[in-house]
Amino acid sequence: MFGPDYSAYSFFGATPRTDAQFSQQFQLATSQPNPVPAMIRDTKELQTIFDYLGIVPPWKDGDFYAFNMMRYFERLGENSESHSSAIKGIAMAAFGDRAQIGVSNYDGFGDEVREATQQELIATGEWLLSLGVTATEVADLNRMIWRSIKESGNAYLRCRVASVNGVQRAHLTLLPYTNCAYSRDLFHGGEPMLYYSDIWSISYWVYNPPKLYSVTRGSLPNFQEYTDGTLETVFHFTEKTPKTQWYGAPDSLGATAWMFYETQQSDALTRQAANRWLGTMLFVTQAPDPTYTMEMSEQEQVDSLQKTQNNIVNALTMQGQNRAGIGVVQYPFGSQKPEAIRLEPMLDHAYITTTGAMAREKIYGAHGYTPILNGEIQARTSLGGNLLIDQLRVTDVLTLKPAQDKMQRIWQTIFDGLSVATDRPDMANKTLYFRSPVQTLIDQILPQQTNAPTNVAIIE
Repeated sequence: MFGPDYSAYSFFGATPRTDAQFSQQFQLATSQPNPVPAMIRDTKELQTIFDYLGIVPPWKDGDFYAFNMMRYFERLGENSESHSSAIKGIAMAAFGDRAQIGVSNYDGFGDEVREATQQELIATGEWLLSLGVTATEVADLNRMIWRSIKESGNAYLRCRVASVNGVQRAHLTLLPYTNCAYSRDLFHGGEPMLYYSDIWSISYWVYNPPKLYSVTRGSLPNFQEYTDGTLETVFHFTEKTPKTQWYGAPDSLGATAWMFYETQQSDALTRQAANRWLGTMLFVTQAPDPTYTMEMSEQEQVDSLQKTQNNIVNALTMQGQNRAGIGVVQYPFGSQKPEAIRLEPMLDHAYITTTGAMAREKIYGAHGYTPILNGEIQARTSLGGNLLIDQLRVTDVLTLKPAQDKMQRIWQTIFDGLSVATDRPDMANKTLYFRSPVQTLIDQILPQQTNAPTNVAIIE
């Protein structure tokens, strides 16, 4: 069809092309390079800012800067259904829907946390309420910190303690990880400072210069004191990676290609459903009889072909909402019979089902997540079967307990910092205590199976 023997005009979109050019464009359209590097590569302006101010990019390989990698992680967290579902499912199963006070025995090694006694609970609750920190705020922050770490490997929590009419108040705010980057040169308390900006561009910084915060990266708080007595620091919590000492990386990094595929797949299906007529169509037409076009110039003939294409687009694609979906090729009169050729996209049911399930499995595997937790797979303990209990126990030990331990260490760091800022050493070693709904479910199911006969459980 695209052979050089014919002198043909073609349109793909709105640009006239020769037959050979059309063939080349079609081949490019069906074999695009990996779009991810171009998506995350920083602009030259951003690289200049980082070099001039001594800012450490989260990702750098030679001359390849990738501060935008954080925005890539953000997009995956928003648009990859399986990724988002795993993060949310683990949080609900590990932390429940409310915060409880715990006391940590963590002293460098070990993660033993016990539930606070009634006296400790009352004292800690009164202290937090006096600072304006509520249980609801703590529970919300806990879920947001968890999501931030699981999406990007980083969570930045700004802590500000100020005196209002002689009463101390604490303000805890989670900063977007897409807006934070380390300074290599500015230090406070022996630690690097953190740049924060809503928009990373020179034109924006002319009127809105970036903010600089002192950073707490270990267990010892690093507060900066201002002239009005306000104390402020940003706690930086990470998922450690050997690739950099500055930032973290998500522990599901190995499955990001599958997350991107899942995002692209849903986008392609949405566009296909909303804007396509019959997938991608190529209309092969025949030029008018030369006896009727002898007085037409070459440009007039090209315009006539474009008019034909426009008529097809307007008639069949709701006023051409996706013009690239229709192509028109015109051959000389008598050389090719008119026909419509459907260029099938690989969006058939079997393909979508198979690859979608594969992506979901890889993403869940990277998180150590089981779809039983969100009801995607319903397991019942028919006749006393233990498959559900075994699955829940494995998930509890390998996924939920490490998540609880990590967040307990994070909250101990936060509460220790608040105890230093408010001069309340008796509040040190306080943290959150989690009793996951999964453990509660196991405790409820096991007594029911005590007198039941043993058999194989059913998963449906």
